[in-house]
Amino acid sequence: MGLPYRNIGTVFIKHFAIPLDLRNEDEPATLFNLETRFLVRGEDSNYFFTYRWREDGSDADLVSSGSESRSIAITNQNGVPDTQIWDYPSRTQCIECHQITSGSVLGMKSRQLNHDILYPSTGLSANQLTTFANLGLFDNGPNFATLQSELRSVSIDDSSASWEDRVRSYLDSNCSYCHRPESDASRANFDALLTTPLELSGILNGDIFAGGLGVAGAQIVTPGSPEQSILYLRDSSNEPEVMMPPLGRRIEDEEYLSILKAWIGTIGFTEYNSWAQSQGVQGGFLDDEDGDGFANVFEFTFLQNGVSADLSALPELVVTSDITIDIPVSGAALSDGFQVTIEGSEDLINWFPYTDSESGLKVLNNTASPGVDGALQVRLAPEAPKRFLRYGVLTP
Repeated sequence: MGLPYRNIGTVFIKHFAIPLDLRNEDEPATLFNLETRFLVRGEDSNYFFTYRWREDGSDADLVSSGSESRSIAITNQNGVPDTQIWDYPSRTQCIECHQITSGSVLGMKSRQLNHDILYPSTGLSANQLTTFANLGLFDNGPNFATLQSELRSVSIDDSSASWEDRVRSYLDSNCSYCHRPESDASRANFDALLTTPLELSGILNGDIFAGGLGVAGAQIVTPGSPEQSILYLRDSSNEPEVMMPPLGRRIEDEEYLSILKAWIGTIGFTEYNSWAQSQGVQGGFLDDEDGDGFANVFEFTFLQNGVSADLSALPELVVTSDITIDIPVSGAALSDGFQVTIEGSEDLINWFPYTDSESGLKVLNNTASPGVDGALQVRLAPEAPKRFLRYGVLTP
């Protein structure tokens, strides 16, 4: 498909504005113009210009050399006065991201445009690629018969899409201009392009060339462990020598990071993913979706409701001749490799596994197995003056 930026003389314009009151982000009257950027497709190279808007909004001035910053007084979402720092890139910094290997233009890919949007002037919604084709912007337009089935990016806030699709679309838009074949990204060599299958991208279990941040076992993405995933650690940092991307941001993207964390935490756990989808759970393993004090992985393993704080569903103590407790266990969790831990104590300080005689515990019966829901029936020693029990989950 012939994209418009391949035509000499094409101009791309990107405008930035910030709401001065974050409590009313969608109110146009609160918007303050910050910057307008131009990318001009020339005969032998691309040309970059950025303009800084004046305080009164009357005009914008060319940022001629070097980078600039400004402070903007805003009201944050809590109604408290705050300050937003905005950085204006130099032309040299523009080229650092708009590399030749990425085609220089970031965005405007067919997979990003292959969506319906609302055109305010008409009040109608239409596919952007179809609209561009109808306007004569393509030398070789899209195949309308297959357009709906072709690869398309999704927004990070698209709850109808999978976590993987949302994260990979985000990486494609925000990271793939450096992290792609033939680029000069030296810290980590992986392919963030959405067009590259995940198993061939080098993202999962990918090696770190430099800057492992002192994390043992760190990889680009360590399945099941955001804390060992350099992608998550760098994207959640605001330290200049650590953060990614290294230019163009001062704060972390909290919405993206929550989805990234959830995705990393569930990679490879098919049964957990199915449970989370059926329950409507959006967070990762260690998040407490319903605020009942129990992590999602606990609720998954012990057959609890992940989105409703229903403490009545917890196991009940049964007192007969012995003191026993029946702990429900998910066979799906066992299929994913999760392990149930049971420990006993007399003083809440020293804990021992049930296999240790000092624990005072004994498993009388276990009817749970991989793929089969069941229960662990645990006996507490009645002869002990004090006895405590705790149970939890070990992730693979």
